[in-house]
Amino acid sequence: MINPINIFYLTRIDKDASLEDFNQYLHILSNSNTSLKNRERKSLYKLVDLLLKYDVSIDDLDGFTVSYSIPQIAKEFDLLKIGIGSVLNIELKSEPIELDKIASQLKRNKYYLKHLSALPILLTYESQTDRWYTLDTNDNCVEIACREAKKRISSFGNYFSDNTDSHFSPSSYLVSPINQCDAFLRKEYFLTSQQEEFKRNISKQLANNKMVKLTGGAGTGKTLLLYDIARDFAESNGNTCVIHSGNLASGHYVINQHMADKMDIISAKQAPSTDLSRYKALFIDEAHRLYAHTLNQIIEIHGTHQIGVVFSLDSRQSLSKTEIRSNNEGRIDKFVPSDLHYSLTNKIRTNRELASFIRAMLDLRRKNDLIRPCPVKVLYAKSTDEARLVIQNLRKHNFTYISLTNSKYTASVFDELTILGCQNTHAVIGQEFDNVVVAISKSFFYDDENALQATFHPNKNYLSIRLLFESVTRVRNNLAIVVVDNCDVFSKLVTLLDGND
Repeated sequence: MINPINIFYLTRIDKDASLEDFNQYLHILSNSNTSLKNRERKSLYKLVDLLLKYDVSIDDLDGFTVSYSIPQIAKEFDLLKIGIGSVLNIELKSEPIELDKIASQLKRNKYYLKHLSALPILLTYESQTDRWYTLDTNDNCVEIACREAKKRISSFGNYFSDNTDSHFSPSSYLVSPINQCDAFLRKEYFLTSQQEEFKRNISKQLANNKMVKLTGGAGTGKTLLLYDIARDFAESNGNTCVIHSGNLASGHYVINQHMADKMDIISAKQAPSTDLSRYKALFIDEAHRLYAHTLNQIIEIHGTHQIGVVFSLDSRQSLSKTEIRSNNEGRIDKFVPSDLHYSLTNKIRTNRELASFIRAMLDLRRKNDLIRPCPVKVLYAKSTDEARLVIQNLRKHNFTYISLTNSKYTASVFDELTILGCQNTHAVIGQEFDNVVVAISKSFFYDDENALQATFHPNKNYLSIRLLFESVTRVRNNLAIVVVDNCDVFSKLVTLLDGND
């Protein structure tokens, strides 16, 4: 949590006061732990003094969030002021800097602020020479006079004084290459600093035909990073192949059409009958799901033809006993040295409240870790017929229903909860949706340790708990759980949410 402050008040502390005292005062004013470095503090003092010299009122210096960082993304803004349909951003520079670097930063800021205003006020102040810069209508960096900067700052109207975090949703900045393929192909997104670092390192390894491993939990942007590197490699080198260990979605075909003659996306089932040696690089999505013979094929082709390979995986999302026994990650580790392992740790897509609920749902002992309010609905249905009615109603309200994958050979309640036109767990691997609804049948229960378990799956190879986890982690914003004829689980989930606003 961080609150806007009046930067006039902040700069009334003596300029010679210690940085520790200055930041302590900043903490008190903003109700946060944010801090400035000494050069940033000096630039802020010069900024305020200059604006006062140009008759900017103290009122105009109110409502600024200082050194704001978007949660989970670590995108930083030096000064940020938010109003209804408007936003003002001032970046502070202590010394002259190249115009292209200023332009790059302001364009990136524009992207992250576009949901707040179609025309954000973007300024860069360089304190050594008192120069101001902004973007013109073509997003070129141009210098403007101080009076023009003062005019733009003073013209800002009413501002929000609430928690700045409330105006940002981290998941909004993570594009799904499969579900939002048009935005992906137009490159309407930015990578986080960690993703950018990994991209540079992995691209260097691909240039040397190395094999690398990319890991990360649900919501870390692993799929976006993999496809981003693959797309850029294909545009520079051609002959690139992405192997998706799941069913191809419509977005895969759109990308294939757009990248024709440069990049092919194929399913893992197609790999054995495909001449992979003709490609310059292979990108394996959901590598923990590969059949052993396909993984062996890829490793052998790398060794024989010196083709760069990126394995992207998360073993915790294995859905079957076979996938767990295969231990693809362990086998990959035998061929990929540890210094070529890249693990994404910053969760972007994951809504913190949703993530805390999912953890607590799987283990009720984590109830105290719940972050409220949770954007979760828990609904009860007395029968599968009633559940289908509830699910159809939610679909009319833009919820995507994901059924737990059933058995092709043995009839069960999983079949009764399958709805025509809806996708199952395996069909949505690697995808994400704003609103998701899942069903929990009588086969689920809480054990003596308050951990969610399942009695069986009609396909003895599938793990119901893993299927449920994979399904609920496809959500970005809102989750609905329809509990079917299972009073005990329903009661415990309602108790879990008790106190939710």
